[in-house]
Amino acid sequence: MGIAFMGSFFALVLMASKRAINSDKLQPGDGIVLYTDGTEARNPEMELYGIERLCEVVSRNWHQTAKEIQQAVIADVKQYIDTQEVFDDITLLVLKQK
Repeated sequence: MGIAFMGSFFALVLMASKRAINSDKLQPGDGIVLYTDGTEARNPEMELYGIERLCEVVSRNWHQTAKEIQQAVIADVKQYIDTQEVFDDITLLVLKQK
C-alpha cells in the first residue's frame, strides 16, 4: 500500500499483491482512492476520522465493487461523526482495475 499526494487530493494506491508499481497502468486488483476533507470529520469527542481509519475501511471492503467501497466509507464517516454536523462536502472517488 502506498500513498501519493496530488494537489489537494490524496491518492491511496491499494495493491492486491506485494509487488511494486513498475508502470503507469493499474494491474488487475489495483485501485486508487481519491478523497478530500472527509478524513477531517470529527466525532462528538472532537477526534478526527483520519487517514488510518479510511485505510482500514477501504482495506476491509476491498473485495467489493468500487461503488460498494465508496458507500462503506461514507457510511462509516457518518456513523463516526454521529450527531456532529457536517460543515463540508464529502468527496470520494474509488477506482478499481478488473
